Amino acid sequence: MIGSALSRLEKSPVKVCHFASGVSNSSSCNPSEYEREKNLLKQKLSEIDKDVVFVYYSTCSVYDEQSESIYKKHKLEMEELVSGRKFFHIFRLPQVVGVSRNKFTLTNYLRDCIIEERLISIQTRAMRNLIDVEHVAIIANSIISNQDSVGRFCNIANPISVGVLEIVFLLECALSKRSRYVLVDAGSSYPIDVTIASKHAKLMGVEFDGSYVKNLIDKYYFHPKVA
Repeated sequence: MIGSALSRLEKSPVKVCHFASGVSNSSSCNPSEYEREKNLLKQKLSEIDKDVVFVYYSTCSVYDEQSESIYKKHKLEMEELVSGRKFFHIFRLPQVVGVSRNKFTLTNYLRDCIIEERLISIQTRAMRNLIDVEHVAIIANSIISNQDSVGRFCNIANPISVGVLEIVFLLECALSKRSRYVLVDAGSSYPIDVTIASKHAKLMGVEFDGSYVKNLIDKYYFHPKVA
């Protein structure tokens, strides 16, 4: 999804390699999936010339102090491999939304639950950060082209996180279908520093406002109600 979005933009004047491959299901406990990404990453790091900027797409979930997931530990390990290079960017991403067949993305999972009338367990204190994959590509390309933050970690995210219940309500409206859910007093949130990303979003005309998440859900999930 990220690779496709990047391919539609003008090429950066900087020699760059984007590594957008990864484990599709962040809840997976299958060691072979993580080993596959690790081996592929090591292979690419060894193949790419040292003067090429290597870009790795990681996750903002590394900031979740309550999480000890295999996925989080794996991403931190992959970041360490990439940060050994002289020229690199590590872009940490939140929940990326776009056209994808991956049933494990948050919004695809919630959509499927609503359509199939499956019961959704919603943690009332869980906050999620949604961003359009096209905006990820635009902001990343701007950061790289302007040679900003080379050799650093950078979050590309929405300045505003929202509750999972709100995301479900927005999907209900987009799909013209009610959901079945139960509320659970649990969940967590964590701050995401978007100083650099916000600067480049403004530079590229990407506006994060109060209607951003609604517009994003409608863009990819709107289904007009059949009379």
